[in-house]
Amino acid sequence: MKRGVRFLIPDRKSSYRSIGDILKPIPCPLYKWAIGCTEIHRYEGDKINDGFLFSEQDVLNGSELERAVNDQDYLAVCAELKAFPVTATVSDIADYEDFVNSECEIVVLLVDCSYVDIYCKNTKLIEDVYHYVNQKGYTDIEYIDENDSRTKMYIW
Repeated sequence: MKRGVRFLIPDRKSSYRSIGDILKPIPCPLYKWAIGCTEIHRYEGDKINDGFLFSEQDVLNGSELERAVNDQDYLAVCAELKAFPVTATVSDIADYEDFVNSECEIVVLLVDCSYVDIYCKNTKLIEDVYHYVNQKGYTDIEYIDENDSRTKMYIW
């Protein structure tokens, strides 16, 4: 059974605005997004600003998230994003079992500017993400299935 998609953003320069890019096949406005551990630096001109794009423990509606990740320059070093239906209560998702038993629909994990895991309960969305990242030229693309060794839904 497919749980999600894993891939690599091959070029560090493509990690500018990378969150916006990897979220393109996901209907973000249908969800509210819990922000976990993140290190996403804002850019001003050619240099990193002291500010971060998000604060840990923020919860944004999907339109706010899309604006934040598409309308400004940033460098995403690591990110933990969890999507819940807008009427759901946000809960902590520590491991895959929590994910399955929760109302959380999507988990996006980005590590070291390049390594991405996207877990989805919707198998059609898993296929859409897979085909999208393949078209974008990302590398090392694979489905995450029940044989995957990852159990934690955190980046650290």
